[in-house]
Amino acid sequence: MKCNICGEPSGYYPLCKKCNELKKQGEVKKCDNCGTWYKVSDGHECKKTNKDECLVCGSNSKGKTLCYDCYKEKERLKKELESDRKPKEIKEHYFNQKRVLYKVENPEYTHTGTLKLIALAEDLSTFHDDYYLKDRVKNDIRTLRESLEDKEEKPSFDDKDFRKQFPSEHQCEDGHYVRSYSEMLIDNWLYNHGILHAYEKSVFMASDPEAVVLSDFYLPDGDVYIEFWGLNDDEKYLKRKKKKKKLYKENEIDVIHMEEDHIKRLNDIMPRKLHSYLPGKF
Repeated sequence: MKCNICGEPSGYYPLCKKCNELKKQGEVKKCDNCGTWYKVSDGHECKKTNKDECLVCGSNSKGKTLCYDCYKEKERLKKELESDRKPKEIKEHYFNQKRVLYKVENPEYTHTGTLKLIALAEDLSTFHDDYYLKDRVKNDIRTLRESLEDKEEKPSFDDKDFRKQFPSEHQCEDGHYVRSYSEMLIDNWLYNHGILHAYEKSVFMASDPEAVVLSDFYLPDGDVYIEFWGLNDDEKYLKRKKKKKKLYKENEIDVIHMEEDHIKRLNDIMPRKLHSYLPGKF
């Protein structure tokens, strides 16, 4: 991380040692409203206008960081969290909680979890005289809120509407009906090699629980999905391909990617790609 004031390396802290000394001397401060670090001599013009907005729920807080209800709940959480934990353990709890908040889309959980971040930051500063979390918690919460707002505005990935453009009219040897000739060749290859497979099985993506993701094929014995990418001259298709690949990657789901030029060499390509998932088969 780089120092927010001078740009020099600062490790895991927002300020380097030199600028932290300036903070102790009152020459460097942090805006309570927007979280920006600045030199007092340079001044700071806050771009945010929500000075009366509660950091967590957004309701009127009468100039304070939290509204009355959020403050009371935060104090309750502090009592629940009080323990003899070491600073490292408190920080680990903080960052684990923060990671979960980005994944779980439950307003009630998000509200309580965000207040828990503040409670943990205050515990660290009160009982261990360590202000690392307290110096960053407001900015972390604002970034989290902005991320959740962006998620609400952006529609989740949806495979169903796209697939409606291509009817399932290609019958495979095992009775499956697929949407392209190339998919039919893959299905037939799997069937003729005795590999159990499902067509268009839905895939749950924890990073986007509302996403509707349908795999081309799923092999339960290897717990691996197969995706065939066949329209690489279509701009919309390429954008969809990029998003879908990203979902597989960020959710750490095993998937084999097949391209059009692989179809002509299935007997060469498939055993190589399946070997690590079905080691006894090839």
